Amino acid sequence: GVAPAGAVPTPTGSVSSTNDGTATITYADTTKVEVYIIDGASPCENTNSVPTTGILATIGVAAAMPASPMTVTTATQVGPTPLHALGVGSFNFCMYDVVGSTYTWLNTTSGTVGIYNPPTASLVDNGNGTMTLTWSADGDFSQFVYLLVLSEATTCPADPSGATQTVTGFGLQSTSSGFGPQLPPSPAIIGAGTDAFVFPFTYVPGQTTLPTGPITAGQYLACAYTVGEGDPVLAQSLSIGLGIEPATPAFTG
Repeated sequence: GVAPAGAVPTPTGSVSSTNDGTATITYADTTKVEVYIIDGASPCENTNSVPTTGILATIGVAAAMPASPMTVTTATQVGPTPLHALGVGSFNFCMYDVVGSTYTWLNTTSGTVGIYNPPTASLVDNGNGTMTLTWSADGDFSQFVYLLVLSEATTCPADPSGATQTVTGFGLQSTSSGFGPQLPPSPAIIGAGTDAFVFPFTYVPGQTTLPTGPITAGQYLACAYTVGEGDPVLAQSLSIGLGIEPATPAFTG
């Protein structure tokens, strides 16, 4: 199990993702590393030459490769020159150890990785019977933001989609379901009269319409969720009166 004296270590490299909109590139014992980023629908062509079609960007070609491990995000600077931000997309990372003109494919278990900005959501009470939801989501990666406005709840449910059969209130989401209203563009002002889904309801397979209507004036618990490639995450909750003007203290002199 001990390598002979003077043995050259075998180069290694991998590209991994935890479904959070980033990729991690790890490598060791390499002479020079070059990464070719191609369309996610295209495979790395073979083990001893770089891809010849579908190259969208490169790392380690136009500029030195960052130290291992490196995290790839939408803002990662990539070639060809001039260097520019990678941006949002579904990519395949083909990584090679380069010795002279010889290319050795390192990440032979490569697969498509989605690079995107994680969804965000935040709520603010405007103090006038409305609230503002500031949100962002890259819909191409099954990401969306979900808002529940609950009239009979003290806590936000863990699963906003599954709760629609049991909670009382209203809901909106950022992506089009084809069934009804969507969240307005961010920043979205939500108040009494905003068109939304009405809960509770039970979805029946094949159903093409769901109950919708305007949010009515009342006291609510608002629950804003971000949904990425994993489970929904409660971003913020807010107790708020919608369509109810805050009481003004009487002047006593």
